[in-house]
Amino acid sequence: YYENDLSLPFSEKKSYRYPVTGSFKIKVLEQDIVSKSSIEKLRIDLGSNKKNTLIELKKITIKKETKQITIHQSEINNYFEPNEFLRVSDGGSYITINKQESNYDPFIRPTPKLVKKLFKL
Repeated sequence: YYENDLSLPFSEKKSYRYPVTGSFKIKVLEQDIVSKSSIEKLRIDLGSNKKNTLIELKKITIKKETKQITIHQSEINNYFEPNEFLRVSDGGSYITINKQESNYDPFIRPTPKLVKKLFKL
């Protein structure tokens, strides 16, 4: 999910979905977000499949026109924070999903450090 206005809630209109099946192969997910203004809110949902327990993120790159922010595996903890359904390893490379029976919605959101960088894109 993304939003260009901090005062607005996230909506399905500004979201993208990728069907991903578990595998040991690296998957690259890319999405161009067409927006004339800066992205003020960002949220990366990590699925609703309760069978998934471990996710490895190698890199997250956010691009706009000729500018980009690249967050490498070792920096994920500095730029994203998990909600209560996730636990990120100390190095930031692995995300463990804490399974819940109800209201299950695992996602990561930007830290204030990343929000500052998003405004500059």
